[in-house]
Parts: sequence; C-alpha cells; structure tokens
Amino acid sequence: MSWMKETRKLVRVMVADNFPELSGKKISLWSLNMGHYWGNSLWLLPGWRLIIISSKSRAVSNECLRGLLAHELSHQVIYSRDSWLRYLVRVPSLYLFHKDQIRAEECAVDSLVMDRGFGRHLYLLTQIIDSDPAHDQVQKYYFTPAEIKDYCVKNNLPC
Repeated sequence: MSWMKETRKLVRVMVADNFPELSGKKISLWSLNMGHYWGNSLWLLPGWRLIIISSKSRAVSNECLRGLLAHELSHQVIYSRDSWLRYLVRVPSLYLFHKDQIRAEECAVDSLVMDRGFGRHLYLLTQIIDSDPAHDQVQKYYFTPAEIKDYCVKNNLPC
C-alpha cells in the first residue's frame, strides 16, 4: 500500500477513534512540498475539508505523523465550531491581518491535540520540527516541547 493510502487510512481511524465530531465529513488529504510549513488545514466548501501535509512528513516516524495529523484534525474540529461563512471571514483574516493572534489559535489547537491523547506524538513531532532551520519563521506560534510537557503534566495527560 502506498504511503498516501496508508496515511488516509490512518486519518479515517483517528477520526473514528479520537475526533468523532468529524465523522461523516469529507476530508481530503494531500501531500505537497510546503517549504517551512508542515501542514495546513482548510475548509474549502461547506461539504469539503482539506488537509495538506508536507512531503517532509514521509520521513518521520508513525508517531510523529500521528502528531501532525492530530494537529490538522484539531484545526478542523475548531473550524467546525463556526459556520462555514464565519470560518471564511475569521480564519483568513487571522492568518493574514492579525498575526499577533495566531499563537493563541495554534495553542488552542495544540491543547486539543493533547486533550485527545496525542501529547507524546505532538512532543516528538515538535522536537523534529524545531530542529528544522526553515521552521524558524513560524516556530513562535506553536507550543515548544517544554510547553507541551508542562501542559500534559498540569492536566494529567499522557506525554
């Protein structure tokens, strides 16, 4: 089975087991060279969601891949709390014009990742991503490995 087929299957399993509010939603998964980004999550149309993961993710362990997918699925959970029209206004505006608020959004996403039981996966992924010099430009928006451990310990979550 190809890497993308296996990864799509993993997304289906993660949705069923850990993100039930996304069950029945059409989520497409693509892999592209994304430069310093490792993933992106979009809600393109009311019935179509898209997760793009960097081609760099082919080289990471299955645990790290789970952390990346859990992060992108958590974005979709947060997006689903809004109507599609509100999403269209809020999210692009946030990432284009309110960069000072991106960290709060990404930390809310990472908190959800850990609350869903993927703290260890996120920790391992973050260690790899933080060692990527190209990631320096956006690193300030995400939890550090130390912040991930602190959050897990404070909330009695596995890490």
